Amino acid sequence: MRRVHRAADSRGVWCAAVAAAGVLLAYANGSTGDYPSDAGPTIHALLDGHVGQALAAQPLMGSLSVLVRLPFAALASVTGGGELAVYRLGCIPCLVALGLAGLELARAMDRRGATRGACAAAAAICVVNPLTWEALRLGHPEELLGAAFVVVAALWAAEGRSLAAGVALGLALATKQWAAIAVLPVLAVAPAHRLRLGMIAFALVAVLTLPVVIADANGFYGATRQAGRAGTRVYPFNGVWPLAPTEDRVVSVGGDMSVVTVREIPVWLAHLLHPAIVLLAVPLTAAALFVRRRFRAEDVFALLALAFLIRCLLDPIDNAYYHVPFVLSLAFWE
Repeated sequence: MRRVHRAADSRGVWCAAVAAAGVLLAYANGSTGDYPSDAGPTIHALLDGHVGQALAAQPLMGSLSVLVRLPFAALASVTGGGELAVYRLGCIPCLVALGLAGLELARAMDRRGATRGACAAAAAICVVNPLTWEALRLGHPEELLGAAFVVVAALWAAEGRSLAAGVALGLALATKQWAAIAVLPVLAVAPAHRLRLGMIAFALVAVLTLPVVIADANGFYGATRQAGRAGTRVYPFNGVWPLAPTEDRVVSVGGDMSVVTVREIPVWLAHLLHPAIVLLAVPLTAAALFVRRRFRAEDVFALLALAFLIRCLLDPIDNAYYHVPFVLSLAFWE
C-alpha cells in the first residue's frame, strides 16, 4: 500500500514539475512570432463569439490546437491580457503535453531498468531544448503538441496499447498535417489490432475535422491546398538545392542596390514536394520491415526520426521548429 501511495505521490510531483516548466517557458518568451497572422485570428474570433469569422480564417493547422488553446486564451482575455498574454497562456497546454510525453518516455525507461537520473534527464530534454524555444518564439506551439502525440502514439503502439495509440495518433493528425508521415510507422510497430488502431485514429480525425469542413468547405480546401504546396525558392540546407537553377536579382536594402543570386525550383516540383514527403513513409517503412526482418519496437523511433529529417531536408521552407518531431523521435529512440 505504501508503495502505491509513493508511486502516486511521485507522479503528482512530476506532473506538477511539468506544469511549472510549461508556465515558466511560456512566460519567458516575449515574442508572438507568426501567431497574429496564423492561429491568432481564429482564436480571437472565437473569443469574440464570431464563429463564422473564425471558420473563414482557417489557420494552417488542425482544429485541435485551436480548441486546446482556447480556454487558456479565454482566461487571458477575461483577466485583461493583451495579445502576448493570450498567446503565452495558449502555449501552456502544448508545453504540458510535451512534458507528459517526456514522462511517458521516463516511465518506459524505468520499466527497462534505467536509473532515475537517466529517466529524469530524458524527460527534461524532451521539453527544455533549443527547438522548443524556437517553436514558442516563432509562434508555433502546435508543433510541440503534434510531436508529443506522435511519439506517444508510437510508444503506446509498440506496447500493444492499440486503443490509446489510436487516440494519440488521431489527435496528432487533428493537430498538424505533417503527422500523416507517422501513420504507417505507428501501424507497423503495433503487434496486433492494427485495423482497430487505424479506425480509431481516422474516426477521431473525422470528428474533429468534419464540422470545420461542413461549416466552410471552401476555406478548409484553401487552407489544405496551401499547406500541401511548398515554396519555389530553395536554400543551401534544402535537399534539392544542387538541382535548382540560379537567378540574379537586384534588391534594394536601405537605399543601396545590390545583386543577389537565388535558386528557385519549378512550380510543378514545388507542388509535388509536400505530398512526396508524406508518401516517402511508404518505402521507408517497407524497407525498415524488410531489412530488419523482425522490426523491433524501439526501431519505430529511428524510422520516425529519419522520416521527419527527410521532411526537413526536402521542404524549401525549413523553419527551425520543423525539427521538433525529428529531435523528439531521436530522443525516444536513444
